[in-house]
Amino acid sequence: MKDKGKDEKLPEFSQTERKLPGDVVAKPLGNLVSGCFRRGKLVVTIVLILTIFFAIGMVPIESIGKKGLKFSTDFTTFLPTEDPNTKAMKRLLQKTEGLEAIEMIITVLDPDKAAKYGVTNITDPIGIRAQDELWHYIKDRVPEVNEMNGLLAHIYCYINYANHAMEDTSYYMLPEGDAELKVLGTAVWAIIGQITGQLTPFLTGPEGQFDWFIMAVGYEPAEKKPGEFISLENVEIGHDIRAAVEEYMRDCEAGSPEIKYDIFDFEYLIPLGVGTGMYHLTEASIWSAEYLIPPIVIFILVALYLAFRNINTVFIALINLLITFIWTLGMMSWLGWEISAFSLAIIPIVLGNGIDYSIHILNEYFEHKTKGLNDEESFDQTGKKAGVAMLLATLDTNVGLLAMTLCGMIALAQLGISAAFAMTCVLVLAWTFIPALTSLSKGAKKASVKFKPSKVMPAIARGVSKHKTLTIIAFIIVSCVFFTNISRLEYMTDPITDMFPTDDPIWGDDYLMKDYNYIMGRIAPQMGRPEDTITIEIGIIEGDLTDPATRTYIFKLEDELRKNPRSISALTIGVLNPHWYIGLYEAEKYGNVGTLLGIAESIIPGYPIEGLCPDTREGIESSLEEIRADPYWSPWLKMFIGKDDTIAFLPIIYLAGYGWDESKALKEEIYRAIEEVERDGYKPDDVEFYVEGLRTSTYNFLAITSAWSWILFFFALAASLILIFLFVRKGRAVLAVALPMVFSCMWWLGIIPLFGIKINPGLIIPIIFITSIAPDYCDHLIWNSYKTGSVEYTFSTTGKAIMFSAITDFGVFFIFSFAYIKAFVAQPMAAVAICIAIMFLLTNMLIPALLTEKDVRIEKQGKKELKKEVKK
Repeated sequence: MKDKGKDEKLPEFSQTERKLPGDVVAKPLGNLVSGCFRRGKLVVTIVLILTIFFAIGMVPIESIGKKGLKFSTDFTTFLPTEDPNTKAMKRLLQKTEGLEAIEMIITVLDPDKAAKYGVTNITDPIGIRAQDELWHYIKDRVPEVNEMNGLLAHIYCYINYANHAMEDTSYYMLPEGDAELKVLGTAVWAIIGQITGQLTPFLTGPEGQFDWFIMAVGYEPAEKKPGEFISLENVEIGHDIRAAVEEYMRDCEAGSPEIKYDIFDFEYLIPLGVGTGMYHLTEASIWSAEYLIPPIVIFILVALYLAFRNINTVFIALINLLITFIWTLGMMSWLGWEISAFSLAIIPIVLGNGIDYSIHILNEYFEHKTKGLNDEESFDQTGKKAGVAMLLATLDTNVGLLAMTLCGMIALAQLGISAAFAMTCVLVLAWTFIPALTSLSKGAKKASVKFKPSKVMPAIARGVSKHKTLTIIAFIIVSCVFFTNISRLEYMTDPITDMFPTDDPIWGDDYLMKDYNYIMGRIAPQMGRPEDTITIEIGIIEGDLTDPATRTYIFKLEDELRKNPRSISALTIGVLNPHWYIGLYEAEKYGNVGTLLGIAESIIPGYPIEGLCPDTREGIESSLEEIRADPYWSPWLKMFIGKDDTIAFLPIIYLAGYGWDESKALKEEIYRAIEEVERDGYKPDDVEFYVEGLRTSTYNFLAITSAWSWILFFFALAASLILIFLFVRKGRAVLAVALPMVFSCMWWLGIIPLFGIKINPGLIIPIIFITSIAPDYCDHLIWNSYKTGSVEYTFSTTGKAIMFSAITDFGVFFIFSFAYIKAFVAQPMAAVAICIAIMFLLTNMLIPALLTEKDVRIEKQGKKELKKEVKK
């Protein structure tokens, strides 16, 4: 105490520490930590060698086929790995060439611009030519764009082509004269309007104007490289298409002579497809890392300096974090894992919890130095106390994290393993690298003179201990309030609309969400379901697609699916059926009459859309061979049928409301239709039908993760209680871990509805914290309280480390709650910050109430026995 020379003194406590069962690992850990201090240069050298090894893992090495650290394009890692539907989706994306190679654009007429050309409908001749002009503008700048024109202009080109009985591909163009184009368009839409009254109300406005349509820009898909699920080259092509559209808008505003028909509303013109979507997701992830890590590091620097008042110590802790990052990312890279949106959670986990261990080991080292021990003795005692508590906390944490490997989803399993590896690295480096680096820093060794015990933490412990009844009453009341609020929890079942901020340049309310709402404002009311939104469920057909029996099965399945009142219209289901597509191709050989009859047949409700598709295997194979040789038809075929004619997809476009129950009902309705056709005996034995989609996949994910969250919770709770009992052998210690864990979970579930946070796939991360990290604070305080025999002393020393750990944890996750990706990153990070605040509050409420000085003190007889042990 004489080294302090100040009024700041440590509370008195018995200098003889209690012997506990956990001491079996105390002496080896003390020797390890103090030994690393003695051999500082050797330890630092070993750590640097290992760091170089892991850093090399992040670099691509072509000679050994190592791709280095890459961003994942495989969204199916978020789906149940062993689910047959997930496996079918993987096979579909691997076998179809063009499914990912298309960008969609909403072309909406700008009233003022269109009026200058006398255009009131997008089906007017100039409206069609404007779409065609935009498509050619993009094609001239992106050479990969193929002959698949934008949908509406594409239809007109096809009809003109069919008008000449597909004799010469040079006829694939818009008619030269507006009069011919207008007559052709009027006839087409008049016939469609007569056949079905469902379709035109969706496409026309309140006054009957037809002022918008979806445009498609397809491109030749790049070959997937080994390990790629979605080609990164396709992602770049999608980005190039977006850049071309942005250039088009700038040229329109500049009055470029290249643009003849400037009639579109730019607010709706941003393209979206797999390429642009994946590129944007990557941009958002990089933005989150680049812009949030610097303020997080500054925050940690300030917190560490306030804790230790020594710049050398601060940088020792930060270097420890940097090495952990390199080791973790290097491990992922050496294993061939890719970074995904979920992987971003590794950043705050390492920054937040990694700094905890640095704080604990340095804080206790300074504590022992303050008591007059030399450096080596101080680290020996630190290993025996903080080292054991850190081991206990890491075991608790890793049990929960590694339990995630059982959940059946690759993304969550990899997150659990990576996080467990990171926590293990942090622990090992805290035991070895921190004492080694401290031995090489004169400034860090002298920092103990500035160590001050906490005044706040022991004051809290005394306050709670003196007012136990009041504390328990407050605890019960608050728990009841939050328990009743759990009923307000909502499930997020539309990750697309909740993914990005409302002002996002692609998905924001003023961009594609505006397009989305614009379309829904027309479609949903016509269906009598104004509260609903569009959902696209992908039916995946596997089997011999050239078999006439398969053809019949698909037609019957479509008819059954179209009976559902949620179905938007007959056309939306049949239009991408490969056999309908073959039939339309055959119909166009007869000119416009055949084409219009093929279209008419496809949209008559309840009518089989068989068209002129051949009814023999030879006929189907011959048609497919012809289509693949036609440059104007083959790009469409690549979108939805595999090269070997064994897999295809059928889009099921329905209306569905938000919410768990609605998504579950939609899934059940679709499967009932599938089962009905199978019961009628139309399903061939070698054919299987699977379903994946926005609602069904999210429902499956949430159903599985919700169940696994509870399994994880009780598994980790049991492990934590067993471990604390084995280390301490005190019933109160077990209770002091159980209560904060259980009530942290309950409070958290009751609080997050107040912040508008919905249960979504990303909230598995805060569940990890509650189940795996909540015991950490308790482990440190309980272990040290029983070792020292004084709760107040423990709260003044170890409690100081707990307080700064909570501050840094909360700050790191709070800052990361501003990440750009809302659904899978920002909201879970905000939820974790709330979780940490709850855990810290409950730890301070419950542990002093359960572990009083009387409960943990060392009795006289125990002191005598321990003194004898010391003399020996």
